Amino acid sequence: MSVAVDEETFWLGDWRVEPQLNRIVRGEEIVKIDPRNMNVLQLLATRPGKVFSQAEIEEAVWSDVVVTSNSVYQSIAQLRRALGDDSSNPRYIRTISRRGYQMIAEVAKRSERDVPRELSDEHTPRRSVSLTYLTLAIAAGVSLIFVALVLVPTTQGSTSSAATNNTVASVLLGEAPASADFEPRILREVAALAISQGNPRDAREHLVKAIELEKTHVGDSQPIIGELLSELANVYVWEGNYAAAESVARDGLRAFSGLSELHPDRINAMAWLGYVLLEAGKYSDSEAYLSKALELSTQVFGDRSITRSQILNDMAILRFSQARLPEAELLVHEALQIAQQSDGNASAITRERSTLIRILLEQGRYSEARNESRTLLTTLEELRDNHPQVVAARDLLARSLIGLREYSAAESILRENIRLWHQHDGWSDREAASSSILGEALLGQGRLAEAEEYLVRASLHLRKSGGRQEQQYFREHNARVTKLRIAQQYRNSDALQVAELEGL
Repeated sequence: MSVAVDEETFWLGDWRVEPQLNRIVRGEEIVKIDPRNMNVLQLLATRPGKVFSQAEIEEAVWSDVVVTSNSVYQSIAQLRRALGDDSSNPRYIRTISRRGYQMIAEVAKRSERDVPRELSDEHTPRRSVSLTYLTLAIAAGVSLIFVALVLVPTTQGSTSSAATNNTVASVLLGEAPASADFEPRILREVAALAISQGNPRDAREHLVKAIELEKTHVGDSQPIIGELLSELANVYVWEGNYAAAESVARDGLRAFSGLSELHPDRINAMAWLGYVLLEAGKYSDSEAYLSKALELSTQVFGDRSITRSQILNDMAILRFSQARLPEAELLVHEALQIAQQSDGNASAITRERSTLIRILLEQGRYSEARNESRTLLTTLEELRDNHPQVVAARDLLARSLIGLREYSAAESILRENIRLWHQHDGWSDREAASSSILGEALLGQGRLAEAEEYLVRASLHLRKSGGRQEQQYFREHNARVTKLRIAQQYRNSDALQVAELEGL
């Protein structure tokens, strides 16, 4: 059973509830809501005054995941904190002892209330005195590096490339108004910088603008449009919007329809579509495009190209997802070897080593996974600590440490990871995955109550549907919840036996 509620915005008392954005808004106050908590709120709001039992809420919201007995309680408590409600003197959600929960606030559709325009706008872009120089520099067509040198005060001594990239990203992405009409080339470069820094939302906005501008000059079916669409598809994958990613990737491939099948750009677009379908969990469709792209790339680029390396890695992920681990390992080793010989392509090496670590973890080869994870983190050391790739690599290290029963070390890493994920808007699924892994680390230390707390927190967000990664997080989380239940039953049984012996 799923939550049969409308996804349209509605009013709850003085809060405007926006289910599609997983948030509630009151004046200038914006509060993010976990997706499952939003489902609970929507369910209660469908019938104000009705008392929904715990079983009804579990069946409606958690039908696709194994949960503990505290899941509904935790969800209601978090909703009350978000709404500013008080359980002893409620204005929104009332607890009916031994029966369930009741929505007592007024619920109204958006059309029944006046919605001030300013409430529906996103935060106003920041402005600064340097914006004038930025606009002039870009209008003149100068490079991004020159813009950075003009705008950013420097001190004596060297600065790392990572620090420079962070500064450029801050200047270009943080201070430019959304309405600025920059050249498509500049927007594309800024988008690439944004995605490299783990900011997919900024990258998407700049790429969409670049595509709009290019279409006014060249139309819909030109190679430059295809390249931009492929890049936009990658951004949508980062955001977990797989339907949009697939649609855009297919449009990107169609933009090259007038070119030969062996044209390099068309091969790349085909590989991108195969990758998008893989991440969307459409394995059969993905294999068809990846296999064809692999064949053509070998003909055009040779068998040691970075393009072939990336496609081999995607094929390895595909085989991993199909539980064909020996094949997956052979493919990723070949991909990694090519990448390491191709001038040390850092981006490819990072992705391929991450794939290898996941394969090793799945096979229970924890010492090897730990060593590879540490090597990966060394590769990423120039990135900031809260970069998604860095935090994801730390998650992999923590999982290998749990396999080696180094639970305390894993716990320390994961607590920091949860804090770092929380700094990213739109990464709540990754934060939930880290919470689930932390639950396993606590479980290994026999701290069952704490383990249950973090596993319940993860259950609020992780779900069976979604793309490949979401499905993987869900399976791993369910396995951990099962471990917790077994541990709880064993402890209760053991305690009962002790009590019976003492009674004798």
